[in-house]
Amino acid sequence: RFLIWRVGLRWYLVGIFLLAALILGGIALHILSGGSTPVLPAAGNPLWDIALTFTIFVLLGFLINTEEIAWRGFALPQLQSQYGPLAAALLIAIPEVTLHLPLFWIQDSFIQTVGIGWFSAFSMAVVFIYTYVFNSTKGSLLIVTLLHASQNAWSNLLSDNSPGPFHFTVVLTWVIAIGLIALTRGHLGYHTSETDIT
Repeated sequence: RFLIWRVGLRWYLVGIFLLAALILGGIALHILSGGSTPVLPAAGNPLWDIALTFTIFVLLGFLINTEEIAWRGFALPQLQSQYGPLAAALLIAIPEVTLHLPLFWIQDSFIQTVGIGWFSAFSMAVVFIYTYVFNSTKGSLLIVTLLHASQNAWSNLLSDNSPGPFHFTVVLTWVIAIGLIALTRGHLGYHTSETDIT
């Protein structure tokens, strides 16, 4: 599935920039609602430095992040062939969210700062988006891993872990997730012949 790379330029753009757009959108809504302007970690850095840092984070994501291999590489094709994509996404969301919850007890961790409920809501919403991207790219593990790695990269470059902007990002993420579910009538881009390959 990592070798499924001929999926069209738009999916590479989604993989690289979607989470940046959601984070920046959350910041913009936070400011428009009267919140203070957060100081972005990447603010003031030269473009080459931002690109280099982003690239390093993405490469590390490919090397050490095994979540996509487990959730989208193995579990999702098996589950959605039996229960359909919507139920499969829900079933994957449960362990995916649960496994991150112990981080809540780390002092000043991101989850502790933004709130365990908000973090869980975000994690559940992105599962539906990841499912749609996976199915729409013929089961490309390459693209969803890129999406996940860029999520971690942009959160380090564009977020100061302030709860307010993140809460708006969660709302935006759910708007997209619900929109995808509604527009695809729950199919989330699923086509048996393309994503059930082994």
